[in-house]
Amino acid sequence: MHSSRLIPVDGHSNLKRDRNTNAIISTNTSDYEKYITERNRRQNLEDKVDNTAKELSELKSEMNEIKNLLIELTNK
Repeated sequence: MHSSRLIPVDGHSNLKRDRNTNAIISTNTSDYEKYITERNRRQNLEDKVDNTAKELSELKSEMNEIKNLLIELTNK
């Protein structure tokens, strides 16, 4: 973003206003990097939980299949 389009926000050294869109923009790259790192950490954790749930579901399905096969074998 071109810096001449940004106007300082009174009382906030890390905030600027975009002249074209009137949006408030944070110029604090350290906070942005912390946000991205935390967002990625949360996403990785959610992915692990999703994978674990999928694995448990597959295991349950396999156990039911084994159970049904055992019942079928004992009935013969």
